[in-house]
Amino acid sequence: MPISLVATCDLRQTQAEAYKEKFGAKAAYTDYRTMIQREKLDAVVICVGFDQKGRPLYPQLAIECMRLGVHVFIEKPPAATAAEVAE
Repeated sequence: MPISLVATCDLRQTQAEAYKEKFGAKAAYTDYRTMIQREKLDAVVICVGFDQKGRPLYPQLAIECMRLGVHVFIEKPPAATAAEVAE
């Protein structure tokens, strides 16, 4: 099944636009909630860093995206603790 990159998202508009151009997306956003609602996405790929303690930033984002009804692809590990994984 082919995958179509519909939109990119970054907190900085200039970066979101740069990713859009680089990867050939149709739209760029600074708010992932708005992006998911407007684009009617099937899935998102979350690529973010880690906090100052080395804990991944994506678990809470992934939970919110799944609650918005989209599948989520994330890096490993899925969370910093077993409790976060269960959530």
